[in-house]
Amino acid sequence: MSKPQCMLDMPWVDLFDHIRPWQGARKGTPRILCGIYTNAADGSIYKAGGESKPREPYQRGQWLTWGQKCDRFIFWTDGPLASGLPYRVVHTPGGENYYNMWAKVRTIWSTIAEEYAKDYDYFTMGGDDNYLVLENLRKYLLSD
Repeated sequence: MSKPQCMLDMPWVDLFDHIRPWQGARKGTPRILCGIYTNAADGSIYKAGGESKPREPYQRGQWLTWGQKCDRFIFWTDGPLASGLPYRVVHTPGGENYYNMWAKVRTIWSTIAEEYAKDYDYFTMGGDDNYLVLENLRKYLLSD
C-alpha cells in the first residue's frame, strides 16, 4: 500500500507494509458512513498530560489513505478544516475539550441517527488518529 507524503514522518507508517486489502471490495456494498471526531485548532485542546500535536496531518492522512473509500466520510469538528477535507461543524454541549469528548461523540451519533440512518447500512466513528482498512471491513460485513 502506498504511503502518502504527508504521513511519512508518522511513527506508525511502517504498518502500511503489512496491510493486505481485500481485492473484491467496492463502494456501496454495504453502504458505510465513516466519521472522525477532531478539532479545527492546533490540537492544544486535546492535550491530556502529553504533547499537543497539530491535527491537520492526521486528518489529511486519513482522507488520502482510506477516507475516500467510504461511501461517505465526515470529519466532525468545531470549525473549518483545511481545504479539500469533508467536514461538518458540530457544537458540543459543555464546550470543546479533551475531557468532554464523550459529549461530542454523543452529539455526533444523535445527528447521524436523525439525518443519515436511512441512507447507510453501517457506521464507523473514531478519533483523528484512527486508520481503517475499508476493503477488509467490507469483506467482514458481507460474511456470514
